[in-house]
Amino acid sequence: MSATDQTPKKLSPVLHWALLSCGFIALALALIGIFLPVLPTVPFLLLALACFARSSARIYNWLLDHAHFGPLIRPYLQKQGIPRATKLKAIALLWLSIGLSVVFLLELL
Repeated sequence: MSATDQTPKKLSPVLHWALLSCGFIALALALIGIFLPVLPTVPFLLLALACFARSSARIYNWLLDHAHFGPLIRPYLQKQGIPRATKLKAIALLWLSIGLSVVFLLELL
């Protein structure tokens, strides 16, 4: 599904620029989230995609077709969610980090 499939509604210039600004801010936060593990990437990409869907079909399609961002957000648009292997890796890393924290960061009694 692309933004051009929908009938575009005429937005007020203020709303158009507000959505574009919000989309670019969300995209910047997603870029930062790639390098910072505490900041999620995909939710910010989805927010940017939603803002661009209403304000700019060209940027919306660019984001969907992007080599790095497209594969992260396409499964959500196709109602597939997170792949099972990714979920298992995330849960395994979570438990590993909890285990290592318990072993190395708690003082021995």
